[in-house]
Amino acid sequence: MEGAGEIYDCYALNVGEDGVWACAYDDFALLEIGTDRTDRTDGFDGSDRTVRPRLNSVAGAHALAVWPGRAMFVGGYGDDRDRLVDAVVTHDRVRPVSTGRLVRSDGNPLGHRRTVSRGRHVYVQEEPHTAWAVLDIGV
Repeated sequence: MEGAGEIYDCYALNVGEDGVWACAYDDFALLEIGTDRTDRTDGFDGSDRTVRPRLNSVAGAHALAVWPGRAMFVGGYGDDRDRLVDAVVTHDRVRPVSTGRLVRSDGNPLGHRRTVSRGRHVYVQEEPHTAWAVLDIGV
């Protein structure tokens, strides 16, 4: 895919109202995969997809929240597995503006957990997987 490098694996995926967003290994470009719904009459056949890659320096994120002009990346490699990166999204690149850590509400580190992204939200479920916490970048 031109501008996106090679895609070997999808590390972070988000389905929003206007399309799908993904960060894929090898170069972690932020891919906006949209659809033009104006001419669709018989269901999605893939021919009306548009893909816009954006250069991205945030490597290894496993969750991604999106909001107009903004993205929040969660995770990374090694010591960055709890990293939060808040970024501005322009027409051709992702520009990180701040970095923090994903922690419990009491400030302590998280244990083993799973994350799911949808639109402007990242949902976090820590072991024993009985409750969800929500990170909302739209507020």
